[in-house]
Amino acid sequence: MKANCKTGSFKALLTTQFIGAFVDNLLKVVISLYAITILSSSQTASRYVSIVGALFVLPFIITSPVAGYLADRYLKRNVIIVMGAIKVILALLAAWSLSTGNLWYLCVVLFLFMVQSALFSPAKLGILPEMLKEEELPKGNGFMQSWTFVGIILGTAAGGILYKIFHSHIYYIGGLMSVLALIGFGASFFIHVQRGSGVLLNQKFLSGTWEALKGIHKD
Repeated sequence: MKANCKTGSFKALLTTQFIGAFVDNLLKVVISLYAITILSSSQTASRYVSIVGALFVLPFIITSPVAGYLADRYLKRNVIIVMGAIKVILALLAAWSLSTGNLWYLCVVLFLFMVQSALFSPAKLGILPEMLKEEELPKGNGFMQSWTFVGIILGTAAGGILYKIFHSHIYYIGGLMSVLALIGFGASFFIHVQRGSGVLLNQKFLSGTWEALKGIHKD
């Protein structure tokens, strides 16, 4: 039976989404500040910051079509749980990359973080109609958007604050990210089980991505 926005299941979904947005933006800011700190040339630092910005959005363009197929083909709850587990692994990888201080490693990790977020997005939104009553959907969407933006804002702010505090031991930030990702992963198990639609995954997601890129280029 579908529930309302006050249920533990919906709150667990919001928690998972909030932590994901917080951690993604925290990592983006920390990498950008680290690049500015260690690179002597301001031009080189600006180039790295631009690369970081591109890596933050590029996965949503490339992987969105296949992300939609996954959310339709499999139980959305299962997709969310798997993506949560991947987030924990990536957070640990981020902690290791921060300990090495290698900017290229960090850029690769950020890209993988955003691929995970892109694959997570259709499942987190698609599960709302299956989880909430029809009259609760506008409220549910509002809560989802508001908690996403709160996560973005707080993650961005925390990135600067934490970098200032731990710039000498930057890998501590990776440890904090790992703990937060683990909390988000745990919360995902409290999301109500829903059945998938049974749409078969096909091989057209690459052509879908190509069509999307052509549309962007035209506009």
